[in-house]
Amino acid sequence: MPHVFQLHLPNTGWALFDLMAEPGVGIRLGQHGYAIDGSIIVGPMMHSEADVDNTVNRLIAELETIRAQAKRELERLD
Repeated sequence: MPHVFQLHLPNTGWALFDLMAEPGVGIRLGQHGYAIDGSIIVGPMMHSEADVDNTVNRLIAELETIRAQAKRELERLD
């Protein structure tokens, strides 16, 4: 299953432009869609309370995974 959130690791060549910048990571959107008004939609359309609970729980679990990955990467960069 595609992930909504992904760990963003800046290209090491990018850091050459700002030698004072500290190593860092970010979170970016992977799978997403666009609403008719141009806003970004993450996750499927939900039609019941169970859908809402399942979707939010899945997104939280993805963010927890990204949290762990980001911390490991920051340790590696130090």
